[in-house]
Amino acid sequence: MTLVDLSPALRELSRVEKLQAMQFLLAEISQAEAGVASELIVDHPVEPKLCRKGGVLVIETGPLDEPALADLVSQTREERLQKLLSL
Repeated sequence: MTLVDLSPALRELSRVEKLQAMQFLLAEISQAEAGVASELIVDHPVEPKLCRKGGVLVIETGPLDEPALADLVSQTREERLQKLLSL
């Protein structure tokens, strides 16, 4: 069934029924998007990568919790300091 087929029936609905139809469609889309998003989540950690974007130093990583982020920042600072000292 296409939207063209559904349109006449949707026009016949009451205001409340139209809102319920909208809620149904939004829930369907949300569930579909959640399924796509869960497929994109990686089960293994991403190796952090240091790069410049628009003149800003950026660390590209996978999702991190706060302690892991603090550890990554400390490690990156230490690596940069060691690199600068070796110049």
